[in-house]
Amino acid sequence: MLKEKVFSAAAHRIPRYRPVGFCIQCGSTFSLIMFKVWIVIATVSFGYATADKITADNVPPYIKQCREGDSEMIKCFIGAIHHLRPYLAQGIPEIELPSVEPFKMEELTLSLTTGPNGYRVSLKDIDVFGASNFTVRKMRLSDENRPFESVINIPVLRINSRYESSGVLIILPASGNGTFNGQLEGVEATVRGRTSIKEKESLKYLHVDALHVDLVVRNIRLLVKNVYKNNAILSKYIV
Repeated sequence: MLKEKVFSAAAHRIPRYRPVGFCIQCGSTFSLIMFKVWIVIATVSFGYATADKITADNVPPYIKQCREGDSEMIKCFIGAIHHLRPYLAQGIPEIELPSVEPFKMEELTLSLTTGPNGYRVSLKDIDVFGASNFTVRKMRLSDENRPFESVINIPVLRINSRYESSGVLIILPASGNGTFNGQLEGVEATVRGRTSIKEKESLKYLHVDALHVDLVVRNIRLLVKNVYKNNAILSKYIV
């Protein structure tokens, strides 16, 4: 747990911040990995191909099948996703799905205050811990007019990365770069996308055509070092 108190000459500790509707637009790496995760979920939902081709011998352990047309498809689908959690934590080499512990991202931008001089932090080389500890709260399958949608809750995400910052923080200019550590509490991910049925060699496959992921974070704790790097007086004397 990151402590909330105060300042030191080397590090600026930001107290707990409770934004409303705080949203993170995810980078390309995050979207790519989530796309692969949902390919797995599509396979879980509808099997590799038509049901008559599937036997207990050729279904891998991470697959918990749901049958198309099942009256409780949503319940089965959610159960199948929850079944995937330990496999996502370990990674699934046979389908080139890396472990999500840590979950790696290339870049992420956070806006911590508003206004023309709002404080912005750009994170790079990010490791996120806790992504496999999720619960699917609700789900809607796609139809002809609407994309599929799933709302997923994650209790805590821990972030370690490098950062670059700019803007005004607590009335003081705060541009710098260094290391960033964060704890995100009460994370809600909304995943939307569109699917289609593809046929190959007389077999039907579910294909994920598009995917969009939004994250909303209710509580944030941050530790950012060298916030006042470009201000020698503040860096030396603020305590």
